[in-house]
Amino acid sequence: MTNLRFGAAALGLTFAALSAASASAIESKADCEYEGGQVFSVKGATVCVVAVRPAEYMDEIYDGQQLGIKDCNGEQISDGAFCKVTLVSAPASVMADPEIAGEMMEETGDAMVKAADNTGDAMETMADNAGDAMKEDAENKSDAERALVKGQSDAMEEAAEDKAKILEDKAKEYEDVADEVNDATDK
Repeated sequence: MTNLRFGAAALGLTFAALSAASASAIESKADCEYEGGQVFSVKGATVCVVAVRPAEYMDEIYDGQQLGIKDCNGEQISDGAFCKVTLVSAPASVMADPEIAGEMMEETGDAMVKAADNTGDAMETMADNAGDAMKEDAENKSDAERALVKGQSDAMEEAAEDKAKILEDKAKEYEDVADEVNDATDK
């Protein structure tokens, strides 16, 4: 019974380790497309070409946004900007033919362009959404600031009117006192 428990525990740990590794690895067409890559069938091989995320998009919130992968579990191409993962290898006889290998390289280049387009479109959409949110936030702030300035302006105008009224009243009092003094001196 102990061996059965030990075996089950070992199997569980192995499964957990494999699951954790596959969370960031491209292992299927679905994984490839989920991260914005393109899958191609090239002379018997099934290949995924996917962008590698720039550093500013490494947070988990960008997972599944079709921005690419964090780590390449295949061959890095274009100075590490893309990852080429062979999902199903071509038969050995196909790979030996230089013409076929050249075609595969050309199709890999096409896949890189499509993956870049997908990633670029996703980043552009995110930037547009962020820009729209920032614009809306600025408009809301502008409306609030206008209301605040209007309120301050109204308050200042009211205070100025009150001050003017007080000064008018004081001036009238001085005028009245001056008239009384004039009347008293005229008598």
